[in-house]
This record gives sequence, structure tokens and C-alpha cells, in this order.
Amino acid sequence: MQNKQISERRIKNILVLFNQIIKHFQNEGYINKTCVFEVKRITNIPKREIQILTQAQLAPLFKITNRKYPYLTPIIQNLIILKQPLNSILTSSEQEKKSLKRKIRNDFYNIKQELCLTNYMFDDLRFCNFVKE
Repeated sequence: MQNKQISERRIKNILVLFNQIIKHFQNEGYINKTCVFEVKRITNIPKREIQILTQAQLAPLFKITNRKYPYLTPIIQNLIILKQPLNSILTSSEQEKKSLKRKIRNDFYNIKQELCLTNYMFDDLRFCNFVKE
């Protein structure tokens, strides 16, 4: 599995889904109840490290957001200044929040590609230090 770069977590999720399918067909009567399939929890799942952008990395980020995604600039500034997750900064109905978060994440993915920040997540911005210019 390492050759194909399939993570342990993905394998576990596939096996859990497979277990649910088996249970469903057992309840429907297609499979005998003698079939037992158990998924064990993976011990020690590696956690992703939080990355903190430097001032040198923040400058091109704001340059891109000001030019291409102006709606993102105040959101990013609030994330950095208030040090709160995105969900608590957005003030709208749940449906609007959901669609706005999807738009933010898609646009931020494009920004990450431009800045070569592959494993960076939007909520990590709250751990940066903001210096107004």
C-alpha cells in the first residue's frame, strides 16, 4: 500500500465502509450472520503539524488576495487578529456559511498552489502574527 501512497487512515475508512455494507446485507438477509468483520483502531495516527506563515510569506498572500480575491482579505485579517477559527468569524445563516466556506476553501486552494503551500490549511492563518503596513 505504501507504493501506491494510500494512507492507513484511508484504508481504515474503506474497511469501516465495507463493514457497514456487510451489516446492511446481513440485516436484509442476503448474507448469513456468521460473517464477522472487525476493524481495529489504528494506534498512533500521525497528526498534521500546524504551519505558521512568516511575514515574508504573508506579503505575497495579501498581494494575491487583494488582486484576485478581495473578499478574502478582511476574512484573513480577522483570522489573524482575532485568532479564531473561520466558523466563528463568519456571521450568517448556516446555509450561507456552508457555501461561503466552500468558496473560501476553493479560492484558498488556488492561492496555495500559487504560493507553493501544499500542506497549509486556511484555519492555520489564525496562528500567524499580523503586522499592519
